[in-house]
Amino acid sequence: MGPPPARALPDNLRVAWPNPDFDSRDPRRLHLVLLVLLVASLIVARGDWRTRLIGAFTAALPPASAWMPGSIPALYRHGADLSACGETA
Repeated sequence: MGPPPARALPDNLRVAWPNPDFDSRDPRRLHLVLLVLLVASLIVARGDWRTRLIGAFTAALPPASAWMPGSIPALYRHGADLSACGETA
């Protein structure tokens, strides 16, 4: 089995060197808004900014037991006795 077929790229995509005239392509200065939001979020985070920034870019995987088929709690299994919760199936 080979790789999946490649999708056709749009005709207006091109490879080029970075353009130093970025301001002409961003007339509303949205890149500056993003910078202000980043600085504001760092101020709000205060001393916890490093942990929050690292947490934003690292994936927190659930424990391995969450992926095991037999690890589903009894309450969530099909046909579970829900009378202890006051629910009926």
